[in-house]
Amino acid sequence: MIYLRFIKVNIFFIVFLSIYTHSNAQPERFQVQRQAFNEKIDNKQKYLDALDGKYDNSVTFKDPILTRQATKAYLTLVDSIQTLLEEKNTDGEITYKYLLDLYYVVNNIEYKNYHLTNYYENLFINLIQILKHKEEHTLIEYLAKDYLSSLSNLNYFNEKKELTKDFLLKASEIYPNDVLKIVGKFYKESYAGEIIDKIVKVSPQSIKSFLISNEYVNKLIRQSTDSVTIQFLKLFDTYSNNSKVYYFLDMIYHNEISPDIINSISDNNRVYLNALIQANKKIHPLAEYDLTRELSIKALEEIRKVNDLHDLNDTSIRFAAVKGMSADDLYTLMVYSPEEIFTSTFNGLFERLLQKLKIEKVNGFELLKDLQFKRFRTFIKLCAGYNTLETFLKTMPEKDAEDVLKRFVTALYDENGDISEAVHVADTFGSIDNKEFLSLIENYLKEEYCKEGIDNETRTLYGLLLKLLYQKTQKAPDKELSLELQSYILPPIEQIPVATLTDSSGSTQMHFFFDDDDGVISFSTFINAFKNAGFQIADSNYYVIIKGKGQNPTTIYANKPEYEREGQAQLITLVQDGIIKPEIIVHRGHSYYAMITIEQIPEYAKVVFLGSCGGYHNISEVIKRAPNAHIIASKQIGTYNVNNALLVELSNTLRNQNELVWSSIWQTIDKKLKGSGKTYERFLDYIPPNKNMGAIFIQAYNMMTQH
Repeated sequence: MIYLRFIKVNIFFIVFLSIYTHSNAQPERFQVQRQAFNEKIDNKQKYLDALDGKYDNSVTFKDPILTRQATKAYLTLVDSIQTLLEEKNTDGEITYKYLLDLYYVVNNIEYKNYHLTNYYENLFINLIQILKHKEEHTLIEYLAKDYLSSLSNLNYFNEKKELTKDFLLKASEIYPNDVLKIVGKFYKESYAGEIIDKIVKVSPQSIKSFLISNEYVNKLIRQSTDSVTIQFLKLFDTYSNNSKVYYFLDMIYHNEISPDIINSISDNNRVYLNALIQANKKIHPLAEYDLTRELSIKALEEIRKVNDLHDLNDTSIRFAAVKGMSADDLYTLMVYSPEEIFTSTFNGLFERLLQKLKIEKVNGFELLKDLQFKRFRTFIKLCAGYNTLETFLKTMPEKDAEDVLKRFVTALYDENGDISEAVHVADTFGSIDNKEFLSLIENYLKEEYCKEGIDNETRTLYGLLLKLLYQKTQKAPDKELSLELQSYILPPIEQIPVATLTDSSGSTQMHFFFDDDDGVISFSTFINAFKNAGFQIADSNYYVIIKGKGQNPTTIYANKPEYEREGQAQLITLVQDGIIKPEIIVHRGHSYYAMITIEQIPEYAKVVFLGSCGGYHNISEVIKRAPNAHIIASKQIGTYNVNNALLVELSNTLRNQNELVWSSIWQTIDKKLKGSGKTYERFLDYIPPNKNMGAIFIQAYNMMTQH
């Protein structure tokens, strides 16, 4: 009887399940599952709410800005997404699928990563825009505002085949590697081959690495009928994986050079560099993404040869590496390696550039035109920073000089959201004192700002630049413009309340050192400087822990340079596991190590100190990771004497005072280092956060254009 009853129950259940599953009421099919996953998401939100020790509809951090971001991201935005998913979808199965995706993301937020509020806020804002505008033809505009988040959220709109194809084609131009990482999400679509063909044209280097390891990419490449892709595949099958031929895809495809010739010259640095420059003279050559990166690498190699001899008085020996280079070559070295050019290196190259212009019988405008004005804003910024802008502009007729300045400040907005060119302009304001130049720039900026029909992002960009320019010149705009510019708010970065940098155990810093001779010396002097300042130092095998007592105790974690990998890995693990939360990140190594440090900057970091040469040129990368960070960096040579003095003063201020006031800290160091010769000269090249106009512009623009 029990056995028969069991069979009857199961037959009933199977029949019921069959009827339920095949019901024509599509919205109700997954109602139970949707409700279950909504509850799972709600429970995860409660968990995140309670991480601060209390359940109060707030995800609380010591920093009020981080608190607002976290509460908005994890509570408000996730609630909005859940509501939109139910409101916007009539198909229960699709809603259920989307809820599963949302739950997967929310469920991965834990104590060790819930401080990454900026990342999740961007992701959720992007998703809300997708859900709100999914049925509109303007959706792609919202996707383009944050390509990386849109790629992560691809599952929410990929059923719109044409739109998804158009989006992926655009994303492939800027983030080819990131598109390839999600190829598994679209490889079955009819347009998949077109996306792969596009990436071949943009970055064959990216495709090459995936071709070896990814079966989808391999299959799509070998099925392609695109002539450029066929040419690429022929190169791949003929030449080694490490061959340089892929950078010259455009010239090879157009039969302008033989791949055999490229292979033969790739070991001759001078000839190879010149070949790269010639390939880059086209407006948009094939493989441009890779070509510009390779040019940067090769330019840096040549610049370092000159930098390494900076103590030599004999300039013929110091600049032997660039002897015989053309004006094109010298310009390229400067604009593709701005982060590492020393003052004396730039001055020497600029002097040789002027000589070459005379020998080659071309003026500065003709030089820029020949090179398609590529990176000319970088060059203008460098010239302004080294007081050579007026000299360069005098190499050309006055009307051309005015044209260069107009080009410098116009057409700055990029539809892909790249504001790096505008950042160059903002940076340059601080270096220009020529009243005629400033007046011309003001007029050109006003023309752009007042243009009819421009979108909000473009107007915001020019409004902020005008606000910065007037702040620089201390000049008042006319009454009408003055009223308009009041709505463009610049972030307050003169000071930071110490309370926002501390928790119950005080403030925490993390310093990265690197394993070379300079790293060893830098670390040794760093330890001595803090010992002499009364800080306690404890050894922890691969790193040291430095503690400073006071009303606000401060703790510094710094890896030993001889244990670069082991020490940094352990410190990174401490951060990832939530054991320490460093609000201050310090890079203590050469500029070519800077990205290693920058990639580890948590988004909650409040102060980032780049102690390398030319660290100032990395501000955009820093702000991508820590949007509200105050950045200290040198425009020129970073030196341990200045770094140590600033870091000790910073740490003493942290443990003894209630605010970090940058002008006060700079005045103190100025008095200490004045009269110290080269050390004081180096200090003058360090830019405090309140004078970092590029960083101010980026932060203000980001605040005003948040979706």
